[in-house]
Amino acid sequence: MYKRQDVNTWFPLKQLKRLAAEGRIGEIAPRFHGAPTNRSQKTTIEQDCVELLARVREDGSDAAVIVAN
Repeated sequence: MYKRQDVNTWFPLKQLKRLAAEGRIGEIAPRFHGAPTNRSQKTTIEQDCVELLARVREDGSDAAVIVAN
């Protein structure tokens, strides 16, 4: 199976749920966020990262797991 077809390689939700159930991490946030990958580094840093941080803070999250897709 190609990695891109295996959702667990780029969106580790199953693993995160297991870790939360084991008490190794806290709750999983109610929303998941993504960012476009076809932008310049400048746009990603100045626009997308700012928006993602605002969303994570709005959710009350203490941490974020960022994975490439």
